[in-house]
Amino acid sequence: MTEPTDEEPKADTWSGASGGRQSDTEVTRTQFRSRARALFRRYLAATEMGRLPDHQQAFIDRNEQRSAAGRYWLLVLLERREREVTSGIENPAAAGLDPFAAEDLTRMEAENEAAGRSAADRGGSPAS
Repeated sequence: MTEPTDEEPKADTWSGASGGRQSDTEVTRTQFRSRARALFRRYLAATEMGRLPDHQQAFIDRNEQRSAAGRYWLLVLLERREREVTSGIENPAAAGLDPFAAEDLTRMEAENEAAGRSAADRGGSPAS
């Protein structure tokens, strides 16, 4: 398992807030790329040398074009998925768990699309 670099905060310390005009429920493209890569890297084998699997890189490439709020909610879904899969497991990567398989990422995108669009219209958050 590869730990995030100093530039990539751990999941439990991350906040969407930037201290600027950005709200707590919005992230920039750069923040999205950095945060998603940090989450994905936790489950890479040492032999991968930091290169993300194609489906994870494609997920980042496709979704960095979303709105700032859409990117934020995808990160929320990624973090939620990680907690669901790894709950109670001391070293998930050593156990061979990867909460970010291609089908999981596709499902999260669809969930975000369905929940995010209606939530944005109401000014709320996607349903849990």
